[in-house]
Amino acid sequence: MMPRFRHGERLIFGRRYDDPSPLVGQEVMARLADGRKMVKILRRGAAPGLWTLESINTRYKPLEDVELLWALPFMGLRV
Repeated sequence: MMPRFRHGERLIFGRRYDDPSPLVGQEVMARLADGRKMVKILRRGAAPGLWTLESINTRYKPLEDVELLWALPFMGLRV
């Protein structure tokens, strides 16, 4: 499977959501409470305030029930 993004591409994101609820089911850049940032598909977690982040590549297991500081909706690419 090819990488989702290639070297030299610029990722474009929308405005910051401190409560990412409106972005469920979308591809986002998420900032986890531990400081990591990643581009994943946002899903609801097992409890309020917890989220699951799924990779486009199904070979990677989802990160389940993580706390997020914020999320940005993925808008597209610029080459």
